[in-house]
Amino acid sequence: MQYPQYYLAKIQLSSQTAEEKSRNLEKFFATLRGILPTTLTSMAPTAIVSSIVEGTSRQLEITFSGVESTFSELESTFSELESTFSGMEGVFVGVEIISIKQETPISGVEGAWAGSCLLIRAHVTIGTNPRDVRYEPSYRKVRADDDGQHVAERGGRHKF
Repeated sequence: MQYPQYYLAKIQLSSQTAEEKSRNLEKFFATLRGILPTTLTSMAPTAIVSSIVEGTSRQLEITFSGVESTFSELESTFSELESTFSGMEGVFVGVEIISIKQETPISGVEGAWAGSCLLIRAHVTIGTNPRDVRYEPSYRKVRADDDGQHVAERGGRHKF
């Protein structure tokens, strides 16, 4: 009986022993080593994979630490704005929105009292392209209640 070519290939693959499969895998990684930088050529297949994963994770860590420092700077800006507005509490209680706005091409911060809440919105654009990552954290702080306690909420959204 004549089998079509793809059936023969399938039968051959499924009848391979574990040793043959291992040899074929080694051949694949040997080919892969041929196109990878020479520093990886002497590494075992699992070491190559873990090296690639490690490199990617390191890059992500560097990126996120940069973003983290940007947002810690924003937090300090929020606290400065908060202290500025706290001096005005007695004057602007329950009145219309009072806002301060400062915009630059790469970042902006906006703060406002709306009734008894301090609303602060900020945006940071990482890069100069309009498609770059843009993060807009928001910060809402309720004025001190009778006990002098403060309630704060933080939130934010990513724009890509």
